[in-house]
Amino acid sequence: MSNNIFSKTIDKYNLSYLNLISCLIIINVLIICAILIFPNIGIDGGYYLSIGRDIYQGRLNFFETVNLYTPIGILLFSIPYFFTSNFYILSLIILVAFQILNSILVFKTLEFLGFKGNKIKIISLIYLSYSLLLDGSSIILEPIQIFFALISVNFVLRKNFFLSGLFIFLSFFTKQYSLVFIPAFAIYILKSPKIFINTTKFFIGFVLPIGLAYVLFFKNYDFEYYILRLLGKDILMPKHIIQTGINYSFITFIKMFSFILFFFPLVFIWILNFNLKKISVNILFFILIFSSSFLIFYFASYPHYFQLILPWGIILFVLFMADNLNQFQFKLGGTYVLLTVMFFSIYTIWNRANNYINQKKLTKKLEVFIPKNSIVLFEDNFIPHYIYGSYYSSNLRFIGYSSCYILPFDYYLKNIKIKSFIVTSNKKWLEKTNESLRLIYIDNDIFILKKIY
Repeated sequence: MSNNIFSKTIDKYNLSYLNLISCLIIINVLIICAILIFPNIGIDGGYYLSIGRDIYQGRLNFFETVNLYTPIGILLFSIPYFFTSNFYILSLIILVAFQILNSILVFKTLEFLGFKGNKIKIISLIYLSYSLLLDGSSIILEPIQIFFALISVNFVLRKNFFLSGLFIFLSFFTKQYSLVFIPAFAIYILKSPKIFINTTKFFIGFVLPIGLAYVLFFKNYDFEYYILRLLGKDILMPKHIIQTGINYSFITFIKMFSFILFFFPLVFIWILNFNLKKISVNILFFILIFSSSFLIFYFASYPHYFQLILPWGIILFVLFMADNLNQFQFKLGGTYVLLTVMFFSIYTIWNRANNYINQKKLTKKLEVFIPKNSIVLFEDNFIPHYIYGSYYSSNLRFIGYSSCYILPFDYYLKNIKIKSFIVTSNKKWLEKTNESLRLIYIDNDIFILKKIY
């Protein structure tokens, strides 16, 4: 009886599959328009685009500038500088394109696994919405990383282990955290026939490009230096300082996980229908890659780190639940997802517009005290102003574009160049002021200092 009441309610608002598809397309288009109208590049975007600018200007990545990540994604963000002065707009377009491609790859993966029709179209559009909303409206590396990982997954499902190894290498070479996917691939290969041959093919696909990159770009350096660079440890800095992961907090992770669970339920709800009897080799593979993706939270807990979990959770939802949901249940679930996506989209667009306006105001304030093309050390929240204000690192070789709170104060004071500016909201910097380091501006949210000699 209650099902009939709900069914009539659903029919009243005419939420058919096509209506859900149309609504999700409209929401995604609105989010993408907001991304381009309010081009807020984000903290990570300021970091990546600054290094991309250095590469465009002829500086050697890794050798002349500190870079905490493997190179492909950041090299990609150097390309827009060759074509337009609105390089950060083009960078955002590139990032959106990757997220659209990822939703298509999720759709194609589900098609290969035997699912057809409007249901997987809706699922793929939901994935796109989730991706855009989890920091995907800012410039991050994860969508590019996931793009290569999804291609690798499609090749491994088709038993092409060499190309699978090659594309998981490209994912790793975009951001080193893709190493968390490797255990799932290893177990899948061990459960395949011709284990030795398949392992060899995957190994060659993954390791050969690492060797080639070393020979082409790092042959004058120790192999240890090369490997540590790929893993995100910059040994140009003191050896006890590891530049991977900052201030990890389990409480932060729990808060973020609870938030994701409420607003993005499809990623986890399949666990309620978990059935050992249904586990095939393919399903086991996706469970393993989903589970191993959580290793990323050993380093830190940011919304965009959940990008590494999204595609596998969405695929597992279809594998475990799509065939068990009748039309009414699917529409009702789709309605809930649609409502949460709409709510979070409105919040994201409003927040993005507000941040963009505030960043513009701050840029004008900084320009009063700091001329363009100056060398500056920024705190985390101000890193996008390397791009907005056309500023450069206070020491490319030993600090790069890292925030001014990751390393000890004395390290910064020793290594920043004379006439460098420091922009921070950390009052501890005020304790360091003296004749050499002078305070030139202060208000409640921002302090500007300058190293005189």
